[in-house]
Amino acid sequence: MLEDLTHALEALFTDLRASLAAAGKTFDAGVLGQRMAGIQRSLAVSVAELDDKNHTLQDLNRRLLQAYEIIENTNIVLMEWTLVQDIPTKFVTENIRQYGFEPQDFYTGFLKDYWDFIHPDDRNAARTLVHQMRARHVADYKHRYRVVCRDGAVRWVEENTLLDFDETGIPIRERGILYDITNIMEIDDQIRYLGYHDALTGLFNRAWFDEKIAELEREQRFPYAVVIGDMNGLKVTNDLFGHKAGDDLLVAAAAIMQRSCRDSDIICRFGGDEFIILLPGGDEAVAIEVCQRIRQQCAKANCKPVNPNLALGYATRGPETVSAEALIKLADDMMYRTKLDEAVVARQGLLLSLQASLEARTMETAAHAEQVQRLALALGRAAGLDDQALEQLAIAGLLHDVGKVGVPDELLLKPDVLTEEEWVTMRKHCELGSAILGASAGLPGVGELVLHHHERWDGGGYPAGLAGEAILLGSRIIGIADAFDVMGRPRPYRPAKARLEVLTELQSGAGRQFDPALVALFCQLVAAGLAEAEADPAADSAAIAPLWVTRRG
Repeated sequence: MLEDLTHALEALFTDLRASLAAAGKTFDAGVLGQRMAGIQRSLAVSVAELDDKNHTLQDLNRRLLQAYEIIENTNIVLMEWTLVQDIPTKFVTENIRQYGFEPQDFYTGFLKDYWDFIHPDDRNAARTLVHQMRARHVADYKHRYRVVCRDGAVRWVEENTLLDFDETGIPIRERGILYDITNIMEIDDQIRYLGYHDALTGLFNRAWFDEKIAELEREQRFPYAVVIGDMNGLKVTNDLFGHKAGDDLLVAAAAIMQRSCRDSDIICRFGGDEFIILLPGGDEAVAIEVCQRIRQQCAKANCKPVNPNLALGYATRGPETVSAEALIKLADDMMYRTKLDEAVVARQGLLLSLQASLEARTMETAAHAEQVQRLALALGRAAGLDDQALEQLAIAGLLHDVGKVGVPDELLLKPDVLTEEEWVTMRKHCELGSAILGASAGLPGVGELVLHHHERWDGGGYPAGLAGEAILLGSRIIGIADAFDVMGRPRPYRPAKARLEVLTELQSGAGRQFDPALVALFCQLVAAGLAEAEADPAADSAAIAPLWVTRRG
C-alpha cells in the first residue's frame, strides 16, 4: 500500500514541476523534495497504524469466533432481555435448540414472554427474584429454576445475569447466560437421598429419624409411638452363608415392615441389625397392631435360606410422659426382654427355616429328617439315655443334615455317584452343620452329635476319623438311624432297598461301620414292632415321643 502511495506522490510532483515550467514559474527543487519526503514519512506512519489496527481487528474477530465456537459446543445459551413488563427476549444464541426451540420462538413466537419458558411451579419465584433484583439495582445475580422443553421434558438451568443501567441509574437491559444443570441437580438429589436413607434397604436412616422425632417434639404433636425391632439370627446367617445372605435377610425384613405399617409411619434402619419405626399420632393400640402385623408377615415369609425374625418392643409418648430419649430407651428395653423371652422360639424358627430350605433344594424330605429323629429317639431310649441326652438327640436327629445348606446345588442334586473330589466337599456338611447348631446358643452338645454322625466304628469315617467308643454315643445312634432310613428310600442312581435287605446291610456293617451292640439293639426294636410305629408318624408311642417340637406349624 505504502509503495503505491509513494509512486502516486512522485507522479503528482512530476506533473507539478511540468505545469510550473510550462507556466514559466520557477521553484526550489530542494524545498519541494523535502516536503515530498515529509509527506512520504507521514504516509508511512499512517499506513503502519492502519495495518496495526487491521491486524488487531482481525485478531479480535478471530478470538470472538473462537469464543462463539466454544459456546456453541457447550450447553451455554447467551440471552439478552429488554426490561419491560414481560421481559421480551432481544437476543438468544442457537444453543437454545437443545431445549427443542429455535431462537425466533423467543422473538416472535409463543415464547416471546420469557416466563412461558419457565416451569409453572417455578415461575412466580423466578419473577419475584428478578423484580427484587431490579428494584435493588443489583448489578448481577444468579438463580436456578426448571424450564419446559418443547417435547414437555423438564430440565434444570442456572441463569447468571448482568444488569445494564442508563445514565440515571435505571436498569435498561439484562444480559445473561443460561446453562443446563440437570445432571448436577440429579447428583445433588442422590447425595441428599443418601444422606437420609439406608443404602441397603432403601429405608430412612437414623439421621432422618432424629430430624422427624425432633420435629414432633418441637411442634408438640402428641401422641406418637416408636417400635424398635432387632433382627434375630443375622450373625448366624452372615457367618454361615455369607454377608450377601445377611443383606438379603435385612432387605426382606425391611419389606415386611413397609407392608405392615401405615403410610404415615416412618421406618428407619437404626443400626446393623436394628430397625426403628416412628408412628406419628400413634398410641399403644396402634403400636401393638403394627408389631402383630410384622410378626404375622415374618411367619408367612418364604425367604431362603432363612426367614426374617424380629424381636420387637414399643413405647408411646404423650404430652406429660417421658422425653423422646427416654421413650426410645423404654422401647429398647422391651425389645431386649422380648428377645430373651422368645430366644428358644427364635432359635427353633431359625433352625427349622434352614431345614426347610434344605428340603426345598434336595431329595432330603421332612419325612426323612423326622424319621431319623424318631428312630434315633427309640434307639436312644433303649440304650438308656437320660432326658437331657434324649433332648439333644431329638434335635440332632432332626437337623443332622442341616449343614448341606452350604453345599453347592450341583453336588446335592447330582443324579450320579459323586467323585472323590466331590465327596471332599460333601463331607464338609458335618462341620458346617455343627457350626450352625453351635452358633445357636441354648443347644449345648447338639453340634457335636451332628459333627460326628458320619464317623465309623473302625475309624474310617469323617471328619475326625474317630473309632469305637471315642465316637459320641448320640452320633453312633444317629448314624444307624440315618443309614437305615436312607437305604429304604429311592435315590436317582438306585431303587429303594427292601426292609430285610436294609437290616442285612446294617448287620454286615456292624463292627466296621456301626457300633455292633447298637446294631443288635436296633434290630431287636424293629423286630418288636418299631416298623409299625414308624409307618404312622402320628403314633403316640412313648418309645418315639420327641422332646423337641418337630412339626412345622
